[in-house]
Amino acid sequence: METSTFPEHSGEGTGLVRRIASYYKRWAYFISNHLFIIIFLSSVISAMGAIKILMSPFKNDITGYTPVGSRSLEELRIFQKFFDSNGSANTALFLLIVPKDGGNVLREPILQEVVRVEKILTNNFTMPNHRTGRNESYKQFCRSFCWVNEPIIQWINGYTVQKHHLLEGEEGNERIDLHYPISTIFGRSFNIQPYFYGVKLKKTPISKMGRNDSSNTDLSEDTYSNMNEARMLALTLRGEAGEGWTEENVRDYEYAIYQYFSNDFDSHLVKCLVISATVVEEEIIRAGLTILPYVLSGFFIMITVSTILLYMSSSYYRQFSLYKITLAFFACLCPFMACATGMGAMFALGFRFASILCVTPFLVLAIGVDDAYLMLHSWHRITKERRENVKSDDSPEDRLAHVLMDTGPSILISALTNILADFVGTYTGAPEITLLAYANMVCIFVDFIYQITFYSAVMLLVGAVEMNYENNERTGKIKMDDLIVPCLPSITTPICFFYSSFGHAENMKGSSKWHDWVKKNFIEGFIEKYITLLMNKLFAVAVVIITIAGLILSIMGIMKMEVNLTPTKLFAADSSLLEMAKLRDDYIIPYYFLATVLVSKPGNLSNAKRLARLEGLVHELESLPYAWGNESTNFFLKEFKEYSVAVEDIEEEETGRRKVAKGGIDMARIPDFVEWPEYQHWKGALRTHVDQKGRTHLDRILFTTAYKGEDLKNWPKRNKLLKAARNTLKKYDSLFNATLFMDDALFLDVIENMPEDMWQAAIATLIAMAFICTIFLQDVFTTLIATISIAATMAGILGALALAGTDLDPIVMAALIISMGFSVDIPAHSCYHFHNHASNDNRERIRACLTSVGVPAIQASISTTICVLSLLTTQVYMGHVFVRTMSMCVILCIMNGLCVIPTTLNLIHPLSRCFKKKRVANISG
Repeated sequence: METSTFPEHSGEGTGLVRRIASYYKRWAYFISNHLFIIIFLSSVISAMGAIKILMSPFKNDITGYTPVGSRSLEELRIFQKFFDSNGSANTALFLLIVPKDGGNVLREPILQEVVRVEKILTNNFTMPNHRTGRNESYKQFCRSFCWVNEPIIQWINGYTVQKHHLLEGEEGNERIDLHYPISTIFGRSFNIQPYFYGVKLKKTPISKMGRNDSSNTDLSEDTYSNMNEARMLALTLRGEAGEGWTEENVRDYEYAIYQYFSNDFDSHLVKCLVISATVVEEEIIRAGLTILPYVLSGFFIMITVSTILLYMSSSYYRQFSLYKITLAFFACLCPFMACATGMGAMFALGFRFASILCVTPFLVLAIGVDDAYLMLHSWHRITKERRENVKSDDSPEDRLAHVLMDTGPSILISALTNILADFVGTYTGAPEITLLAYANMVCIFVDFIYQITFYSAVMLLVGAVEMNYENNERTGKIKMDDLIVPCLPSITTPICFFYSSFGHAENMKGSSKWHDWVKKNFIEGFIEKYITLLMNKLFAVAVVIITIAGLILSIMGIMKMEVNLTPTKLFAADSSLLEMAKLRDDYIIPYYFLATVLVSKPGNLSNAKRLARLEGLVHELESLPYAWGNESTNFFLKEFKEYSVAVEDIEEEETGRRKVAKGGIDMARIPDFVEWPEYQHWKGALRTHVDQKGRTHLDRILFTTAYKGEDLKNWPKRNKLLKAARNTLKKYDSLFNATLFMDDALFLDVIENMPEDMWQAAIATLIAMAFICTIFLQDVFTTLIATISIAATMAGILGALALAGTDLDPIVMAALIISMGFSVDIPAHSCYHFHNHASNDNRERIRACLTSVGVPAIQASISTTICVLSLLTTQVYMGHVFVRTMSMCVILCIMNGLCVIPTTLNLIHPLSRCFKKKRVANISG
């Protein structure tokens, strides 16, 4: 800490670095001449940005973690287009009903409560009709999907009828068959799988007629159903886009339903859980909002820690006074000003305020405070030397000039490498991670600008007060007027007087004792011994071996790391969606995992061959592993053929002739088919038009089929099923242009793309780092060491997370992108100060590296770690991942920056000098 490394003592450095340093010197005088303008403009601009942030609503994209171009995004677009023919928003909502006692739903009180819930759901909530100016309930605007819940209502009615017969001691109605998965009531069959979940069937075959015991009044015990129990019921609302519906209309409608059943619904029998795109987005937003208070608490924690650390370092240099607290405060405030400015500008340009951006301030705070520590440490060293060797032309701006010349190039390298690392992150493909990378990139750039403008101006002000004190102390006079810097407004006079009167005299003796103790025990003791240890060849070999071993262990962990993303990771721990997700995993996926197929080019199905090919496609999907089979498929052709037979019978009775479609189906009957009362539910699955000649054409068809199996709880198994279904449809692509839609496809595609995106981002970051180091350092060996160090840090972070059992998911990837930026910081500073020190003596270079970078790096690491640890108290997965990632990053960066890099550079520096001499000799020759 005694060694000075600022450029007036430095004879080395590339031409680019020396040129940048000269610009910084002129920049310091520019700041001095425009001091208050810089402070005023920075404050106003950041305040405007903060206001813009406060006025910007959160907006999350539930598809945001799926890479752009993924097949699932196109599948989702086609699926939404099917229900969104007029370009307006449409609504889709899913409601799960579970008994509060956790028991069987096949009980009359529970089933009657389901009927009550369905009535509330379809009658009590309204959407605006912009054409008529009236509000309409679901029953009024449902159009093609008015009968979506009719099967479960009819089933419950059938249950009530059969139970009444049982209570009366009568035989049940033989026309009511309540079996699973296909029930039949008065000749009309329907699939009840979409409504009953967690179903367990009776083990012994039963007769559909008669009853075993008239005393049995629970349906699960009689002979009219093969169901022994069911754990959950479900209702669905789907509304085609109404005229003029806006996203806000749909959001308000869906969220009103969610709020009612979450807070206001009163039932001692059942609990209702609602999910929709709106609910998911709101819960993601709520999870993000839980992080925001920790940004503020992190700010105050950082100020406290920074003040303590600044007190220790400035006291060592005998320079502590109360006004140093100002520098600690603005060191923490500057990154927040940068975030306010950068993110405010982004939102003004149309970028959305996603929840994931709540972690950006932590990264910028870590990097910004590190830069501030470097500047403060340099200021202390320069001030100490100026006090010992008084210069006649000494001035605050001259000291600032040397601070910027000393630290500016290093800060610039750090900023550029961080910006390039985040620039790489913008190409990962996932919109949320791309957005985070853009925000990090912009905010780090603005922080660099504020660091060399706003913070430098504040440092100049404090330095002016400090130099006034020095001059007064030398002359033995302390006058209040002497403490007023000419450019300061009079309102600061009492502050300056307070600082100078109470900030110096009383703590000088303490500072002196602290200085002597640190010098004796830390500088002459620990640091000198540590430098000797770093230069020991045996220790250096041990460091290299341990580093390689750690890298191998990390790679082994990475190779075993599973790629996984569950939607639950996006929600707070108290979210009702977590309970719903568990119910889905327990009762829906193993029993009825739905696949929806949209046929965009059905063509003329009156053609027998084409019809056979379409039926062949359906059959292949029904034959895949885990398939329920034909009974789970909801396809209009089944009932259309029944309808056609009925129509033919009627026509034969009326005309005496039977008109039978040749080969395929009679397309002309489709419009009448969907208007027939028994078949109106197919309106939502068919899109038709009639041409000018009166011929009916099928534009699009929707059908579903289902799969079952405990194995499907496993994401890789589901991914395998998804691939198999997609490959099946691909064989018919040119014929029918069929598209598969599965709820989990968005997340399953992440599994496919994540490893590739991760490696590409890591390699691109290393290339960017090497490029910047090559430009600034112009030394192959130093660049190589810095690049390898950063690669080892990134591998170590990911390996440690893998060994701790963390899965690779977009949240982890986002945290890794942030840590990539921070992992560049300390190694870049270490390599820069080692490479650009004037002395050729490696011991002096290592000392310069440790004293210039070591103390600020440790200070920044301590404050950053304590700051992010506050996120452990959040109930959000994202916060916990961020803590683990950043903590591991800090540890590895300190180890690499202050141990591995100095040791390795000491080993290769003679080789580097020899290489340079040969190159110079070759050029001269």
